[in-house]
Amino acid sequence: MNATVRRPLHRHVSETLRGDIASGRYKPGEVLPSEPDLTQLFGVSRSVVRQALATLQAEGLVERSHGRGTFVKPRELHRRVVQELDGLGAQISGEAGPVHTTVLEFELVAYESAPWDGDSALRLMRLRSVDSEPVALIETYLPPACAEFLNADVLNDASLHSLLRSSGMTLESSTRTVRAVAASAAEAKHLDLGIGAPTLVLKGTTFDADDKPVEVFRTAHRGDRVAFDLDALSNTRAAP
Repeated sequence: MNATVRRPLHRHVSETLRGDIASGRYKPGEVLPSEPDLTQLFGVSRSVVRQALATLQAEGLVERSHGRGTFVKPRELHRRVVQELDGLGAQISGEAGPVHTTVLEFELVAYESAPWDGDSALRLMRLRSVDSEPVALIETYLPPACAEFLNADVLNDASLHSLLRSSGMTLESSTRTVRAVAASAAEAKHLDLGIGAPTLVLKGTTFDADDKPVEVFRTAHRGDRVAFDLDALSNTRAAP
C-alpha cells in the first residue's frame, strides 16, 4: 500500500518565501507581507506562518522587529584587504560560499604600452563568482611567454597567482589604485548590474623579486557586494 507523506504546512511556507528571497522578489531591506497577509495568501493559520518565519530567521535570511514587521536581511559583503597581494578569491574562499572563476577571453594581443620587453601580451578576461553570484570582472595582461604554460582550461576555477608561482615566477609587490567607476555595458552584463551602476575598480601592476613588472590588471568589483578594507598606521614622522 502506498502512503502519501504530507509536507508540513510551515515548511511549504518557508520554502516558498525562501525561494522568493533568492529570486529577488523580496530584496534586502524590504519588508515581507504581514502575518495576516501571509495567512490569507497561503491559506494557513497564523501559528503556521509564525513557525515558517522563525525558520527563516534562524537561517539568517530575515530579521523580525516587533511592531515593524519581518525584513529581508542585507547580504553580507565580501571583504578584500587592498594591500594584500593575494586576490579576492584567495581572501574570501574561507568565509563565503563556493568561489568560481570563469575564463571569458584568452588571447595574445598587441600591447604597445607593455612594461616588459616587446609589444605584445597574453590578455585574460575572467569572471569571479561567489556562491553563483558574479562579484568581479578581471582583465589581466601578462608577458606573452606565459601562454606556454597557461590556457583557459587550466585557469578555470584556479588562482592565477598560484599558477604563476608554480611556473617559477616570483610575485613580491604591487602598485594599486582604487576608484569608484560607473559600470560599462560589458561590465554590467557580466556582473548582473545596470549600466552605470557603481563599481570599485582596482588597477595595478605586480612586480617580481627583481622589481620587474610581470602583471598588469584591472578588476571591476560590484559596489553592492564587495568592500575594501585598509590598515592605517600612525604617521610618526616629524613635520618639516
